[in-house]
Amino acid sequence: MSYSQSYRYIKGRHAVVEALRAGLPVEQIIMVNSIRMDASIQEIVNLAQESSIRVLKISSKEFEQMVGESHTQHVVAKAAKLQIMQWKEAAPIIDQYPRIVICDHLEDPFNVGAIIRSCNVFGIDCVILPKRRAATISSGMMKASAGAIFHTQIVEVSSLFQAVKELQKKGYWIYSADHHASQSLTTFSSQDPFALVVGNEHKGVSKAIRKVVDQALFIPQKGDMESLNVSVATGIMLYQLTQEDLS
Repeated sequence: MSYSQSYRYIKGRHAVVEALRAGLPVEQIIMVNSIRMDASIQEIVNLAQESSIRVLKISSKEFEQMVGESHTQHVVAKAAKLQIMQWKEAAPIIDQYPRIVICDHLEDPFNVGAIIRSCNVFGIDCVILPKRRAATISSGMMKASAGAIFHTQIVEVSSLFQAVKELQKKGYWIYSADHHASQSLTTFSSQDPFALVVGNEHKGVSKAIRKVVDQALFIPQKGDMESLNVSVATGIMLYQLTQEDLS
């Protein structure tokens, strides 16, 4: 596997707990020394002790100077690099993941993180991301995923279009989320293996991929808004596409 850039701090209690549970190579837990030892903090301390990870308690001023105060809940994990699989490594074993989500150049890391969280909830173990012109993996994305990113195989590709074509050659059905589509999600029955493509917040699914998908799907709605937030829409679509497993 290849390594992505270094992501030094995992921020937020839930994300830190999931990083520890997932066995991510955490070097140190850092928290404000005045933090209240509630159940979530005690769990972090216990998990750290079980893995012989040092817990450093420092003043709020030192904490702010070290990691900043943005969405940390006064606790962070200092972690080693996050492992990400490249397409050339993933392609020979991709059939281990019969259901995949492909993020087509999403720009907001919090949207991507929320999508990864939904993937975990609905049993999707692999998410494909483009290497360029898209949100990069960050502490914000990790936090938005509520730690699910540590339980999900992330695959980076240079060309989403080529990845889609190769998946089709391997027998995958390619579905896309498109509020202009003619097929309603609620009357559609999915087939495995499949990959769901979700598009950019402003442009949607790219034109090249729209031309080759096997089925574009829309979510029926009643309100005045033209479309849903992409992370919300993805959650709804995954619920429907995996409904047989949930019943």
